[in-house]
Amino acid sequence: MVARMKWIVLALALSACDGKSEDNAGGGNETTPCDAAINRGIDMTLEKRMSRGPMAGTPDAKKLVDELKPKLKSALTQLCINDKWPESVVSCFQTAADVAPCKDGLKPEQRTKYTQEMMKVMMAGRAAGGSAMVGH
Repeated sequence: MVARMKWIVLALALSACDGKSEDNAGGGNETTPCDAAINRGIDMTLEKRMSRGPMAGTPDAKKLVDELKPKLKSALTQLCINDKWPESVVSCFQTAADVAPCKDGLKPEQRTKYTQEMMKVMMAGRAAGGSAMVGH
């Protein structure tokens, strides 16, 4: 349970923006700076996080990442576009090895929306019976 909670916290820390459908997220159709930055940032962060901790390299970790990645990318890209994230935050997603600190550049109301969207992604996976979405 503790290991899975860490993955949920990771997902919450992956703040970004995305307003597209999951079909467009990560599909190579980057059309805005948000698309490219979010796709790259989420990929790098999840890869880094998968290599550490008690779930590192496990089938559960891979399943979790496979479930979360498109949803995170979509949700964050939409927020980035709709809330007009500052260029510094978009750049952070484009260059950071781990995007957790990138959300610090958001305005308080943008961070609140980010947190709300991340919780929706986590709860939707949990409601669908996703094993990776086990609660605290």
